[in-house]
Amino acid sequence: MIPNSHLTVWATQAPWPDSRQIEQDLIISRALCNLFSAPKLQGKIAFRGGTAINKLLFKRPLRYSEDIDLVPIDAIRGALSWLGKFKREQAGHSTHLIFRFAPEAELEPTLKLKVEINTREHKSLFGTRIPPQGREWVVRLCRRYRMI
Repeated sequence: MIPNSHLTVWATQAPWPDSRQIEQDLIISRALCNLFSAPKLQGKIAFRGGTAINKLLFKRPLRYSEDIDLVPIDAIRGALSWLGKFKREQAGHSTHLIFRFAPEAELEPTLKLKVEINTREHKSLFGTRIPPQGREWVVRLCRRYRMI
């Protein structure tokens, strides 16, 4: 799915000891780039949780994340079609889209990306805010993976 040369470059951005974690971090970053660049999703999704804190606030990630937490969406599947088929799971007040993919870094079991969509929250109690750098983080993420 991802050329090893891209993983080598990404390893300089993602300080994880395991090459599978580096690859998953890159998949998460590319998925975020696609989600927040998709015209149908602009203004309709909110990114939250530990992954959001790591990707938006810290210059270098402080903890490993393996999921993307979003608030209600309709067009997520289209933005992530490049990941292939997914399994849909209902869990309480959220829907999980589980994408499984074979890692390029090692020929071991599959990696997964879980996109959690909160189906109960439709508004933020305290409102939403754009990070201090605005939408620049999306542009930086996309440039990092050479998507724009």
